[in-house]
Amino acid sequence: MFDMKIVLMNETWGMGGGQEEYILRVGNGLASRGHKVSLLYGRQTGPIPKDARFEVYGLNNLAPHKVLGFMNLIKPDIINLQNVYNPKIIKECLRRFPTTRFVHDHSTYCPGNSKYFFESRKVCPLAVSPLCLVNAHREHCMTRRPLSAVNRIWQRHSWLSSLKGLSVVLCNSNYVKERLVQNGVLESKVMINHLFPGHEVPFLTENIRDDSEVQKVLFVGRLFKEKGVNILIDASARLKKKKFKLLIVGDGWERQNLEKQAVVLGLKDRVEFHGFRSGQELSNLYQRCSFLVMPSIWPEPFGMAGLEANAFGKPVVAFRVGGIPDWLENGVNGFLLDEVSVESLAQGLDMLLSNHELRLKMGEQGRDKVENYFNLDRHLDVLEETYSRLV
Repeated sequence: MFDMKIVLMNETWGMGGGQEEYILRVGNGLASRGHKVSLLYGRQTGPIPKDARFEVYGLNNLAPHKVLGFMNLIKPDIINLQNVYNPKIIKECLRRFPTTRFVHDHSTYCPGNSKYFFESRKVCPLAVSPLCLVNAHREHCMTRRPLSAVNRIWQRHSWLSSLKGLSVVLCNSNYVKERLVQNGVLESKVMINHLFPGHEVPFLTENIRDDSEVQKVLFVGRLFKEKGVNILIDASARLKKKKFKLLIVGDGWERQNLEKQAVVLGLKDRVEFHGFRSGQELSNLYQRCSFLVMPSIWPEPFGMAGLEANAFGKPVVAFRVGGIPDWLENGVNGFLLDEVSVESLAQGLDMLLSNHELRLKMGEQGRDKVENYFNLDRHLDVLEETYSRLV
């Protein structure tokens, strides 16, 4: 493998979310392998990381003429676009340099970004089309303002058209690949490169045994309707004879409603809202918990929190939606529930709350999966192989 001059490009930079954490880990990883790595971004969304081992350049909103000027100056061997949607940038980069893109979420092919019908509470099965305008009113899945909705639909067609020109499109799960193919990207061009835990995880530490009488069940994520936390609280209310606390980590529009729900169901003393946590605080919560629950009802593109829990030796209970089945194997590193319901989730919780040895076994099997496959080194191997093939 020869050393390459690699440019990563993203619309944002700053420790504001998982996308930026991914770029930091991948950029540092590629740099540690001897490649010359640069990041080009359009706007800052949080504190700039101080531990980046690659060059970082900010260009105002990634104006196409400035981006192309930068590329002509740097003359990269490969450009790896992240969340970059401007068709002109993609086409001009591709015309001059080997270029690929990593698709992390649904925004490329879904005008509402979620692939979920909020009114009927079903996953959207459709490709982007004028029907999205009808569903905006029927399903409340995106803006209902006609001009804005039409603009969003047109944008997705334009973004998909530019993707179709790439030789390789990378993505994070089978579900995302299927949606790209459904929307006209050739299957032979789409390559899955599964992700790795979002931050450094102490693989070599022993799994902290949950021997206390009161077990701790953890949720980590945004408090939005599609995350299904209301279903988790309802399921918890059905298990009042079990001794456990529900630790809800995250923030969002639904927090106040969820707090009221916990009080109404008599769970005020059993449900703890911890707000947003990251870094060592989040690691401590993973280590303290008995297992993680991902009650998402929308099709998670991947489901990073579950993989992080596995890395800490904790099993996961989740619904079979989106990209979650790529890493959660039913009966191995947790329970993958086929039925999206309160009853199904309550049963999954009950099975893990009732069996200490099963929790430990599934947790260790989850950690093995991360150590042996869902890790940064394997992810970088695939990137290097893809880059060298394109070069």
